[in-house]
Amino acid sequence: PDEDLQPLISYYWHLGLTDQQVTDHCMDHFDKTVYGLSLWTIKRRRKAMGLKGTRQKAATWEMIEPLYQTIRARFPTMGARQMVATIRQDHSIKFSRHFISQFLNIVEREDVEKRKRKKFKRKIYWCAGIGDIWAFDQHNKWKRFGLWKHVGLDPFTGQILWLKIWWTNRNPKLITSYYLEAARKKGGELSVTFYSALVPDCLAGIPLITQSDPGSENYGIANCHTVTRQRLDPTLEGSLQHKWMQGHGSNVKPEIAWSLLRHQWTPGFETVLDFGLNNGLYKSTDPLEKLVFRWLAIPWLQLELDSWVKRFNSSKRRADRGKILPNQIPDLIAAKPHMFGVHDYKVIIPPPLFDEMQAKWAPTTDQVFQLVPPNFGDKA
Repeated sequence: PDEDLQPLISYYWHLGLTDQQVTDHCMDHFDKTVYGLSLWTIKRRRKAMGLKGTRQKAATWEMIEPLYQTIRARFPTMGARQMVATIRQDHSIKFSRHFISQFLNIVEREDVEKRKRKKFKRKIYWCAGIGDIWAFDQHNKWKRFGLWKHVGLDPFTGQILWLKIWWTNRNPKLITSYYLEAARKKGGELSVTFYSALVPDCLAGIPLITQSDPGSENYGIANCHTVTRQRLDPTLEGSLQHKWMQGHGSNVKPEIAWSLLRHQWTPGFETVLDFGLNNGLYKSTDPLEKLVFRWLAIPWLQLELDSWVKRFNSSKRRADRGKILPNQIPDLIAAKPHMFGVHDYKVIIPPPLFDEMQAKWAPTTDQVFQLVPPNFGDKA
């Protein structure tokens, strides 16, 4: 039926999949003994929805120019690969990477040369499968604005589970709430939107182990996760189901995520915030201005971060023959491990246990969850 098929076609098309791949993935959502789906049906429905391929779109410089200006205003350092994904996902237009690269080489050749990546020292990272480990880390580079970030991800899939910005990242209750929120909807956007009808268990689960740098802000997740695992498996009694990573670069996966965010997302928004701070539009030491800034900036920046995470999780990784972990689209790996020959180690958690852990380790009545004091929000 069209009402069931069209959202699926749109989702997989925006991932950048071919028509044949879209056909294969769409069939995962239907009973194959009842329904059939051909490649030509997908092509016909896609065209009727106005979703054209790169050849059908017949890209021209006149088409790319306004999109380029819009994207550059937000992401001044974005390269060709990310720009292709952004245009496809945000504007529903497919351009080839070759076309975008040619365009950028002409209009900003010096910037293209600057964006060429430096060589990195390769390290081996071992991970058994999906849900084997969740790693997380805080980011304090925007301290001068009174803004603090926190990220959590599954190193095996490369899927970012949460990327939050708030007025603190030092409160264990707040950090634990990020973990519980991600665990309740584990499986990614694809699972929540479509795949849950086939695999309902994918919506509630935790990893075998959590991992972070030392720090009291991480005690909440370490304790909550350990208690939850022990409740479901008494043989774990007396053991800590959390890894404390010691030394610089030991918690490497979240640090890589911060590096990518810093390169792809941060510059444009940091320029805007610095302008206000340096020109006296905002004084971080003034209590009233601080609350006004929180009330305005945090919801806006969180929406922008959510948009970046969506693109990140739905974009295929760069091919790398030296990499053992999958380099496909993270959301697809997380939702459909059987298609990639990998195992999902996620521990399924009953909702009542989630509620109990939430009440104990991250009660929603705590003041840390308030963007601004209630009386300020009412008057604003």
